[in-house]
Amino acid sequence: MENPRRPAVWQMVREAINAMGGTTTNLAVRDWSLARYPGTNTNTIQCQIIVCTVNHPSRIHYSDNQKPRQTPNHYDFLFRPERGQLVLYDATQHGQWHIVEGEDGSLAVCRAAVVRDEGDSPQSPHGHAFAAEAHLREYLVQQLDVIEEGLQLFVDDEENTGVE
Repeated sequence: MENPRRPAVWQMVREAINAMGGTTTNLAVRDWSLARYPGTNTNTIQCQIIVCTVNHPSRIHYSDNQKPRQTPNHYDFLFRPERGQLVLYDATQHGQWHIVEGEDGSLAVCRAAVVRDEGDSPQSPHGHAFAAEAHLREYLVQQLDVIEEGLQLFVDDEENTGVE
């Protein structure tokens, strides 16, 4: 049972990013949360950061995000411009992000289709626009058939992937 004075961890994360002016790092959110709410599980903080980050591909592995849906809901308030970095999510700046179900029933995090003029930003053949190279890379990892049917991601003996 949760301590009545202690908010849910996702709310701690929201408090932290707001207290830091809307731009921060995963580590700073963790440290802020631990300083304000001692004894909070650090793994739970990291998991809730993932759950609340609209463009994090792993968010679909958490119960709150295991159904197709469009943003926003109360968990959709973080955006990851690059690994380890966090900003408050702004749909007008970062685009609309959705959890979508593929033809095979698998879920993926996807930016909503955006119509762009030529030269604006990279697009997938399916009409998705990408704000950063990392987003394009994440999309392609999840949609390898876009590159070549049957293509699989390389994984070595130590479970390291060939994403990069």
